[in-house]
Amino acid sequence: MNTHNLSPEFWDHVEELRKTIIRCFITIALATALCFSCFSWLYPVITHPLNTKKQVQKTVISTERHSNPNPYSITIPAPPHSITFFSDSAYMTKDNRISLPPNGYIDIEMINNPHSLVILGPLEGITTSLKISLWLGLVISFPFWGFFMMQFLLPALKNHEKNFICPFAFCSLLFVFLGGFIAFTFFIPFTNEILQNFNQKLGINLWSISHYLNYTLIMSLSTIIASELVLVLFFLVHYGKINDKKMRKWRPGVLLGIFVLSAILTPPDILTQIILALPMAGIYELAILYAKIKRSQNRLNQYLIENF
Repeated sequence: MNTHNLSPEFWDHVEELRKTIIRCFITIALATALCFSCFSWLYPVITHPLNTKKQVQKTVISTERHSNPNPYSITIPAPPHSITFFSDSAYMTKDNRISLPPNGYIDIEMINNPHSLVILGPLEGITTSLKISLWLGLVISFPFWGFFMMQFLLPALKNHEKNFICPFAFCSLLFVFLGGFIAFTFFIPFTNEILQNFNQKLGINLWSISHYLNYTLIMSLSTIIASELVLVLFFLVHYGKINDKKMRKWRPGVLLGIFVLSAILTPPDILTQIILALPMAGIYELAILYAKIKRSQNRLNQYLIENF
């Protein structure tokens, strides 16, 4: 292809696209840096679904003894773990310290709390934080880089296309946050409880920070993708791109596709897949009903136009 034959307008569009991409990358990078700098504040929010309503049984991993070999009494800070035994004359002071007499001791249980995450490598904490900050930055900065992309695309769109894409972009942003809200308030806590109870029968629940946050990311994205598919479906119905007759004809294949998609987007347990698939199947049926109402409304409008 001879680049000399390309019109100046083409290179103007390429230059504008280059500037748009640079603005988007800078916006995402700044949002990622902000999320990483505030990750200590964001971390409790991300791990909030671990605090399920039903507490999983805790497991004693080891017992450790703290003793006083000195010929005089000493005080030590109260340990963060469970104290199971005080020797004679050992007691807890008012300022939350432990007084140990000569040769006194306390026994401390090291307890596994299934709601605490562990770090299994020196780089695991920082690499996981960077990965999650990138995804959070991508979501948080969506209004800005989405605006830049819209600014680039809108001049090339026709009026009816603008009437479609503008409300869709706004609703898409709302559904992203709605999907994340549903994931963190219902879907992830419910799945955590199922997995914790199942794992408790097999061994000790020690979840690493990278595995848990990756799993949380997958579950959140799955719910957001499902909500965006619902939005696309209703927009296609609303603007008359598909009707209820076609949707009823496609129903068997769509329902099969919903369960396959749920199996891909969720952990490998049937209950979680059903929990995601059933609402999507119900929403598809609601979309058929909405399409039928729209078709009846269009018929009524056409009748009124022709007769009045």
